Amino acid sequence: GVYKSAGVFVVFLPLIFFTLWEGQFIIIALTRYMSLASIISAVMLPVLVFMFSKPTSTLWFSIGLGAFVIWRHRANLIRLIRGTESKLGKKKLSI
Repeated sequence: GVYKSAGVFVVFLPLIFFTLWEGQFIIIALTRYMSLASIISAVMLPVLVFMFSKPTSTLWFSIGLGAFVIWRHRANLIRLIRGTESKLGKKKLSI
C-alpha cells in the first residue's frame, strides 16, 4: 500500500515524494528495516505537507494516509519494539 500511495504522490507532490524517498533509502541503509522506513515516512508525510504549505485538504489526506500506514504496520511496530523484526537481507530461521 505504501508504494501504491507513493505513485499518487510522485505525480501530485513530487518534491515531497522525493524527500520521503531519499529518507527511506537513508533509513534502510542505516537500519535495514523496511518497515521502519515506511513508518517514519508515514509520520513525516503530513509534516512535509504542512511545511510545504499545501492545501488543507491535502494535509488532512496525508494525515489519514499516514495513520492508515501506521495502523497497517502495527504488527511490524510491535516486532520492532521487541527486537524481533526481520532485517532486509537476513534469512529467516525455519523451525
